[in-house]
Amino acid sequence: MFRDRPLVTTLLLAALLLAGCAVGEPMARYETAVPAEPDSAAGSSPAPTAAPTSEEVGPLAARLAAAIDLVGQLEYARAALELQSLAPRFQAVGDATRTAEAWFWLGFCREKQRRAADARTIYMHVANVYPKEPAGQQARRRLKDLPGEE
Repeated sequence: MFRDRPLVTTLLLAALLLAGCAVGEPMARYETAVPAEPDSAAGSSPAPTAAPTSEEVGPLAARLAAAIDLVGQLEYARAALELQSLAPRFQAVGDATRTAEAWFWLGFCREKQRRAADARTIYMHVANVYPKEPAGQQARRRLKDLPGEE
């Protein structure tokens, strides 16, 4: 839809990023569990992946930025697939900021795909596990705007 309009795509992405989530530097190590299955429609858990090395974090950050760009292009299904694989990888190296970001944007994709129950589960996880991260604060705000139970 906006592929032939780079200015619109850039402005949309900028608006999303200004809404509270931007790729940033890792802030702290943490210990937490990834939600067992944030996507209620998925059949089985994804295959475990090896923890990324410090050399892989740069390319993973680039993949996160590309996934967020897909969100800006309204490619929610493609973005969700990438984000769902990135969140546990960032968690494995203790990158709370990017882990929270990946989960938040996955929740946003689910919300835009009209999967409010999945979005609520993901947003609640982000808000509860990462309350001080920008994505945790943004998730809390998004929860208030979701239809259904509070």
